[in-house]
Amino acid sequence: MHRDSYHHLEIHDLPPGGLDGPWAAERLANARAALLHRLDLTSARLRARGLHLRLEPEASPEHLPALPAESQLGVTLYLDEVSERLVVSEVLYLVESLWRPFWQGRTLIHVEDEDRRPGLPAELQRRAAAWLRLERGTVEVGVPVSIPARQHP
Repeated sequence: MHRDSYHHLEIHDLPPGGLDGPWAAERLANARAALLHRLDLTSARLRARGLHLRLEPEASPEHLPALPAESQLGVTLYLDEVSERLVVSEVLYLVESLWRPFWQGRTLIHVEDEDRRPGLPAELQRRAAAWLRLERGTVEVGVPVSIPARQHP
């Protein structure tokens, strides 16, 4: 599935008992935290500016049926919109099922000031919006990255 936006990808071996909803929900929460860290929108950085995050997941994989342990879980988050809030689409899939999604959701990420007024400050909007222009840029967690040496003629 091609989307012209920044996405965050994680692959996890399933636990010995297989995949269940709470375990998948925890992987998804960790992926959200990794994406926010990559976008420099951590709670600590925002608190230093008198701001805080509010995440509103529209759904949760908490109640998924158990799936066998002979697979790997893929978690992909797509940054779809940057405005006064961020909109992130979320997809869970089993790698062995040819990357076919079995759960999809969306999270709205708001930034609020101390008076609970919402709005991602313009500077943070510009910084996050730059990720939208990466077109299929990927951060893979736990995967070694190798950068080929520059070839000289």
